[in-house]
Amino acid sequence: MDYRDPLEEAVADLLGRIPEMWTSFDSDSLTERQGEALLLLTAAGMVERRFQAILRMFSRQDCVRCSFAVTGEHGVAEAFDGLVSAIWLDWGESYKQWREGETRDAIPFHCRRGEKEDWRLTDAGLLAREDLQQGRQSTVFDFLLKRGYFIARPPVLGKGLLLDYTKEQPAAAPSPVTVNIANWGEGGEQIAEAFTASFEAKRQANERRVRDHSTGDSPLPRGRGSRAVFARMLKEYVDHRRPAYGQLGDEILAGSDQAVKTFQSTFGPAAIAQHWMQDAGVSADDTNEENRLTTAIDRITQYQDEIKPLLQKPPIREGMTDCCCGLGHRACLQTLAAALLGMLGRRMGCRSRHS
Repeated sequence: MDYRDPLEEAVADLLGRIPEMWTSFDSDSLTERQGEALLLLTAAGMVERRFQAILRMFSRQDCVRCSFAVTGEHGVAEAFDGLVSAIWLDWGESYKQWREGETRDAIPFHCRRGEKEDWRLTDAGLLAREDLQQGRQSTVFDFLLKRGYFIARPPVLGKGLLLDYTKEQPAAAPSPVTVNIANWGEGGEQIAEAFTASFEAKRQANERRVRDHSTGDSPLPRGRGSRAVFARMLKEYVDHRRPAYGQLGDEILAGSDQAVKTFQSTFGPAAIAQHWMQDAGVSADDTNEENRLTTAIDRITQYQDEIKPLLQKPPIREGMTDCCCGLGHRACLQTLAAALLGMLGRRMGCRSRHS
């Protein structure tokens, strides 16, 4: 098949050979053109990548070995937000000292790629492969390159998950491979810059928290515009717990009473409110603030679509012969459908963006 340029040919080649299941690959074996194509596919949410990184702060002797799964244009930044929260207590003071020193204009972090990297096609990637097979090449390439009908399309935000992290001394860490930025779309310099931005955002948030407490005000948003802020906070909260959400959701839909209790303790409005209060330094005994937050959470569309239906435990019983909720089978099925749509919608992401 003839393609307009080598980049389109590289995209078609990768879409044809990247599998649906997680599979290891050697990014150093990719050509520069293939690396560029992989970056485009990842940014468009068609490929999900799982990689390891070794992160150091120049003023410290220890390092952090971590692994992530990312897709979309903001996946790496989202994944690093989770890592920042995990290691701020250890590295936060060192970061503050760096900001006050003579080298404050330089990036304080160094990132090197681990030896293992995996990839797989997302649902959107499978649709793109099908489009190519059906002769709809322009749909795929125009979406990836933001041209033609898709010239003004919004970015595919995607998702980023921190899968694991361990703190090590450099001598105990295996020698990593130096980043090849041409072949690793989210290269070492980009990773270090993203991590620096996340650390700076964490520092500023802590300063605001101290300032708000000194005036006796809660650092959590109030008034006009707070609903949008809470919606973003809920999205981040759920996304960082997406594997647990999926597993518990499946168990709830299978009829597990224990899963409902566990889900309530993690994704219930009171549990989310308490987490936000703790993160903001608000006393857990502040019932007025907790009530305000739970009310706000209950009004968020994502909560209504993804969380509330599962808290009501959609009834799936043998043959559905008896309606255990007392609302009739139609209401049971509506509740189940809402839960399934919420879960599938989050998992499929941008499935229909280029179809």
